[in-house]
Amino acid sequence: MAIVVLTVVSGACQKKDSGEGQPTVADTKAAPRIAYFSEEDGNADIFTIRLDGTDRCRLTSHPGEDSYPSYSPDGKLLVFESDRSGNFEIYRMHADGSELVRLTDHEGDALAPSWNPADYSENELRVKSQ
Repeated sequence: MAIVVLTVVSGACQKKDSGEGQPTVADTKAAPRIAYFSEEDGNADIFTIRLDGTDRCRLTSHPGEDSYPSYSPDGKLLVFESDRSGNFEIYRMHADGSELVRLTDHEGDALAPSWNPADYSENELRVKSQ
């Protein structure tokens, strides 16, 4: 488990839930949140929750596996890997779960997206390919 505190803007959640999960990345100073994935309903989806454990929000709800979210250094965006297209590809959305965009289209799997905080650009990500 890795928790990285980043400066981000606060955002509203689209859907609220209650429960536990495995945190992977943290965000905001204004309204600190952790983004993580959970398989509690049988497949992996992306959630956020405040650092105090309140205000849990489901950001994705898809039959495919959505996992390993990573906040952009400015906290406005999340990237994650998903097999919703048949193999794992990288997707981006706003930190509130809106405006989902598929970023990769590979024959193999694209995994573990992350931004380089030292040289941040919304369009430049680190991705592992298999």
